[in-house]
Parts: sequence; structure tokens; C-alpha cells
Amino acid sequence: MKPISKYTASAAHQMQTEPHDKLPIELITMVFSRMQGKYPHKWKSAYPNPRELKIGMAAWEITLAGLDISDIERGFSQWHGEWPPSDEEFLEACRLAPVLAAHKQYNQLPRPEPKIEVVEGELQKMREAIKGR
Repeated sequence: MKPISKYTASAAHQMQTEPHDKLPIELITMVFSRMQGKYPHKWKSAYPNPRELKIGMAAWEITLAGLDISDIERGFSQWHGEWPPSDEEFLEACRLAPVLAAHKQYNQLPRPEPKIEVVEGELQKMREAIKGR
């Protein structure tokens, strides 16, 4: 998630003054309250003061425009990251397809085959260490 301080003053002004479809303030307030409850320190550090909170809410209002309460609930149920999502990540989580918390999809590696001679050798070392006590 891009820190809100990365936005320039002109970009912040543009977000506040240009007409856009927006998520209703009641829903964006609910989203921010739930994120604060789920990620207390991490969320607070993203929006450390009232000015940045206002700018952040304006950005999320625009990104999440057109969603309804069921979409928002889907987003919360599908997002399982250790860090709070960006507005774009949360928008993806609100859509019907599930979203992985990982940034890139990965393929699980095959489990390595154990080598019996190595296992037996290591067990023998452990037995000898125990006897030496």
C-alpha cells in the first residue's frame, strides 16, 4: 500500500474537488473502522493524522465506488493478509473471484525424497550423543 504521504498536495486537492462516483460515506466509515479494528497499529500508521485520514478516505471512496454492503462484506471475508490491503487490493477482494493474500501466485514445490542412509547416519549420531551424557 502506498503511504498516503506520497500523494502530492495537488493530487490530494484534485481527489477532493473533481466530481467522481463515490462510495457512500457510511460505508467508507465502516470499512475504515473495521480495518482499524483488524489492523490497529498498521492501519493507524498508514493514516497517522486527520489530514491524511481524510485524503485516504477520499481515495478509498473513489476506488470502491459502485460497491454495495454485500460486496464490502465479501472483501472482508476474502482478505486474509497479515497487512491491511491497499484500496485496489480490497476492491479485488470485494469481487466474486477469491483473492490470494500473496502478491504473486506460486506453485508448491514437491516434497523431497528422504535418503535412508542419511537418516540412519543422523540417528546414529544422536544415539551416540545421548550415550555420551
